Amino acid sequence: MDPVRADQAQRQKWWRKYSAVINTTQYGGYLELEQSATTLRSYEPQLVPGLLQTPEYARQVITAMRVDLDAKQVEALVDVRMNRQTLLVHDDAPKLWAVIDEAAFRRIESRPTVLKEQLEHLLDAEPRTNITLQLLPFAAGFHPGLYGSFMLMGFPEPNPDVVWVENLTNSVYFEGSDDVGRYTEVFDHLRATALGPPETRSRIKSMLKEL
Repeated sequence: MDPVRADQAQRQKWWRKYSAVINTTQYGGYLELEQSATTLRSYEPQLVPGLLQTPEYARQVITAMRVDLDAKQVEALVDVRMNRQTLLVHDDAPKLWAVIDEAAFRRIESRPTVLKEQLEHLLDAEPRTNITLQLLPFAAGFHPGLYGSFMLMGFPEPNPDVVWVENLTNSVYFEGSDDVGRYTEVFDHLRATALGPPETRSRIKSMLKEL
């Protein structure tokens, strides 16, 4: 990590008390980057982004995906996820632009209470000037985001942008211009294909009416 980025991240290492569970998820490095980013561009094909999840949604996701963790460890990761979200309400909050595939919402239709709370939470969060939400509908068909989720992070000059990619056993970030440029191109394609923010808000309201 470059000095400017590191200095900013060092100011708020609130996650240290969760180090036991974070160390097993390769999460610590991500948190340092996220805390010092000025822009966050997220694409999620299967889940609501962690920065926008409700506690119960996060609990169910972590429980289902991390079968290696006991209940106490799951709750620790839920706490971490909720603490992460406080960065979006600071005076110097980063700008979050999230493109979320329709599958992320349809996947939990069998849990209407959880889905309802999560949809309402997105409607509450979306009016903030630093948050832009777009839904990528099934009607978009095949697209370059099918490779999987990613997060593009921007930082103050002279620090380069970073792209973070997570999989089952590892999490990695790239800051080479070719890698970042390719993911930026894909993100631009996805946000051009997705519903605009007003249409996304209308679609979320329609989903709520369906419940």
